[in-house]
Amino acid sequence: MHHVLFNKVIDDISEDESNKIIAQPMNSIKWLAGHLLWAQYNLAITGGVEIYLPWRDHFYTNAGATDADRNAGTSEMPTLQMIRDKWNEDTPQIRAGLEALPDEALNAVTNAKHPISPFDNTLGGKWAFTNHHQAYTIGQIGILRRGLGKDGMKYFG
Repeated sequence: MHHVLFNKVIDDISEDESNKIIAQPMNSIKWLAGHLLWAQYNLAITGGVEIYLPWRDHFYTNAGATDADRNAGTSEMPTLQMIRDKWNEDTPQIRAGLEALPDEALNAVTNAKHPISPFDNTLGGKWAFTNHHQAYTIGQIGILRRGLGKDGMKYFG
């Protein structure tokens, strides 16, 4: 579902629009889309899938950053289309990894950080928090698209 909604919520957003800050201290659509891509890496780890994560230096948050994020070096800022393409390239692999997880793996304790109870420190808790985070961030992009004068995201069509 998040794969479909991510693509729909950034439909018809131009590169210039993706960089606009509608009001301080809000983020731009591009930053939120890149942040979703960065957070998608957590689902790859959860599913045991190795993906290359470009542009991580632009889109992580201090609270959720790993040493790999902080030490990634400097990259050129991608376009919104590059972010979308990378999302669409990685999603099938990530989904296959998640589908292959045995049920008992969800109860495995991890060292994953997340800020909200009742999510526990299991792989299932990490997955649940990441899903919430994706929905929340896609919703933020939906609000920003309306702030740009665009129609709301379409679920159908």
